[in-house]
Amino acid sequence: MGELESGVKFVFPLCSYSRQWPLKRVYSVYDQCYGGVITDGPITAAEHTAILQALPLTKFSTFDLTEVPGVRHGQFPTDYDIVEFNSSEIPLAGRTFEEIFSQYTRTHRTNYRKGAKSGLSIRQADVNNMSAEFDLFYEIYLETLNKRWGDDVQGDILQLDYLRKFEKVVTKYSNNFLMWFVELEGKAISVATAYLWNGRLDGWVMATRPEYFKLRPSTYVITELLQYAVGQGYKLFHFGPNGDNQGLADFKRRFGAVQVPYRMVHRPSPVLNLVDRVRN
Repeated sequence: MGELESGVKFVFPLCSYSRQWPLKRVYSVYDQCYGGVITDGPITAAEHTAILQALPLTKFSTFDLTEVPGVRHGQFPTDYDIVEFNSSEIPLAGRTFEEIFSQYTRTHRTNYRKGAKSGLSIRQADVNNMSAEFDLFYEIYLETLNKRWGDDVQGDILQLDYLRKFEKVVTKYSNNFLMWFVELEGKAISVATAYLWNGRLDGWVMATRPEYFKLRPSTYVITELLQYAVGQGYKLFHFGPNGDNQGLADFKRRFGAVQVPYRMVHRPSPVLNLVDRVRN
């Protein structure tokens, strides 16, 4: 963290781990989540590069960063590798919920109404009992992974010990995190989570017990989240990255979402690069 000559203050959140000294992986915030420099005012591309060059990286260090979609501060040094992906989002500013709902595909509108008629209801997590709520969240999450995806899971699987630490954070900052359960006859069948910050609602983990897929509870809870976000004056609903999953991108498109680019940035270790070249 520091202060630029312009008076703008900045923070660059970092995590690191080392499985074998002196090799170290440095990344901005938790693995696979957004990171990058945070400032209280504008910075130039040159200042952005200078901050990156001041990071505590050695020849044995790798560095990884996933940019926040739509938020770019400047250029990266030439030895950084940049991979672009797509994510999906729904602009909310200046729009009513009815206008947003009208942009759904006909099928999504029908699925939401069927869910309401089937008796689905929404319950927000109890901030005074988040330990039990995260237990329920994790139960639905694992059931989705095991019964829906099996061996086809992509990316890292959340571990309970991490969620216990995360639980402490969201309990302290409960105004910046949502956890909503979809219930049917008193049983939680689906869960959706999201971060609230700077006029944005960013979707995080969403999961549904596979035996209830036919009721489309995911469509139901996302619609309720959108209605909540509009009512609270949020400007943007961000769905998160799509990767190479066209089916996921199409699911989000049916809510009227548009695709936007975001970037993953990697600074390789010069030493490990040399080792790889020698091996090859």
